Amino acid sequence: MKVAFVGDNCIDDYGAKEGCFPGGNAVNAAVGFRRLGAEATYFGVVGDDEAGTLLKEQLRAEGVGVDFLKTLPGATARTTITLQQGERHFSDYDPGVHRHFQLTPEDREAILSFDLLLCGRWGGVNHELAFFHEKGLPIAYDAATEPLGDSMEALLPSLTLLFFSTEETDDEVLRGLLFTLWVKGPELIVALRGERGSLCFDGAFFHEHLPDPLPALDSLGAGDAFIAGFLFSYLNGSDIPSALALGSALAEECLGHLGAWVPRFNSLAPKEML
Repeated sequence: MKVAFVGDNCIDDYGAKEGCFPGGNAVNAAVGFRRLGAEATYFGVVGDDEAGTLLKEQLRAEGVGVDFLKTLPGATARTTITLQQGERHFSDYDPGVHRHFQLTPEDREAILSFDLLLCGRWGGVNHELAFFHEKGLPIAYDAATEPLGDSMEALLPSLTLLFFSTEETDDEVLRGLLFTLWVKGPELIVALRGERGSLCFDGAFFHEHLPDPLPALDSLGAGDAFIAGFLFSYLNGSDIPSALALGSALAEECLGHLGAWVPRFNSLAPKEML
């Protein structure tokens, strides 16, 4: 099973004390997916700075394909992170060279050879999704906290799997939202509810997974880890409850560590290098 992870990467900057870590929705999910033993290739762009070089090296060390990761003159994207009781908050974002990211004809041809395309709200490829849908390529999409709205209305018919995060606590309201989204196109919708677990609708049944309550040092990357685990399980033939359980298990691993990757190769560089 081969998945193309397309879109954003960045340096997650926690400040001088905690340091910097590799990040970005597509990058985080690619690393989680690859660590499970599947084939993951990342399509994106980094700057020709030290951060871009090191980010590319760490993806390569994780076994993520980087043949389509381009380098442009300028700075790699950077997100400034603050933590409040374990919840991450994005206090500033500089897209750097990511603002110039676009797929080439060679990229599009290569992506069509994969089994699935994963991208997200900040990936910069929303305008490309109708093309891939028309070619028959399944698409998984992370809508962050905004699964509806004018920009999503045009995307929903092209999507196969839709993930989004929500703080909605009324189960009936949330189930109604999932049904509304399903009618608009996606075959499968998964709502990530933090400590309340996850809820999935497949057009016929609702599936719920409730995690064990755990203290969180840093929630950054937990959603991306969930998506990686869910996709790996589901694409390999597991049922939805099993996929939700694996996604939850990977998300829980993220909560006890700074940065979006569970420690392995995830300390990007000393602050002064970046």
